Amino acid sequence: MMVFRYDTIRNTVLARRLQLTTYKTFFTGWCSLSVLFIGCMRAPCTCATAPAAPAALPKAPVAAIPCVAVATAPAATQVSPPTAAPPAAEAAKAADVSQVRTEKAGSVAQRKIAWDGDENSGNAKGWADCDKKPDCKANLAPVPGRGRNKSRGLKFHGEGAGWIGGGWNLFGWWPENGGIDVTDYKFLRMAIRIEARSPEAAPNPKNLNVVLVCSSKKKNCNSAMVGLAKLTSENLFDANWHDVAVPMAQLTSKSDFDPKTVWEVDLNTWSETPKNFEIYIDDITFSVN
Repeated sequence: MMVFRYDTIRNTVLARRLQLTTYKTFFTGWCSLSVLFIGCMRAPCTCATAPAAPAALPKAPVAAIPCVAVATAPAATQVSPPTAAPPAAEAAKAADVSQVRTEKAGSVAQRKIAWDGDENSGNAKGWADCDKKPDCKANLAPVPGRGRNKSRGLKFHGEGAGWIGGGWNLFGWWPENGGIDVTDYKFLRMAIRIEARSPEAAPNPKNLNVVLVCSSKKKNCNSAMVGLAKLTSENLFDANWHDVAVPMAQLTSKSDFDPKTVWEVDLNTWSETPKNFEIYIDDITFSVN
């Protein structure tokens, strides 16, 4: 019994020693590999180092990739309209945005084109209204193909009795002190065509008027009201185009009017009986003759 126990213990001890030897061998090998790996990470190992480039192939110069190639682009320029009125000098410059084409003789333009629906349209906007709502209608807007020579023209629609009016602001009401200086001009000229469902539905010839509006801060900075029908011997109500010349002397006869800041052309009519008509307008200009 004693020998059996001794042999059993001896065999167990030898087995444990063999097992420990195996573990030691494995651990030693693993440590060697770890040291080799860590060493290669810290410094290039001889076996992994790439061969040096031959002297005949020099490195590319650093200047071949300039730093400016990845520079950040500058911020975009602000294009939205300002929230406050610009300085007087800038406003004076902006006041001529509607003058795109002029015909000059000396220092004074023979003709200043305020609006023609094509090249000289700018940021113009309009309004229209009537005083017998809801039994009246009024609208003013540019319409393609409705101008003279099938260009874009203004269409002013009026329907109903009483007062009907509309206006075309050449600057779209911005800048708030914008305007055209028409001091040196003798006439306001425009092409006009009037259509109606019947002669009775056409505007009253005696009450079809034109008015200029200025941007001056004076109260009611409007010109005198001038009737269109009395300015020509032609029949303005025959559904054809007509050129109308309005003398500036009649428009500027009102003392509160400022001819240096003209920015809107208005039309209005009045009738006791209901009307239904369209007035087409094109080529609004100021001329010296």
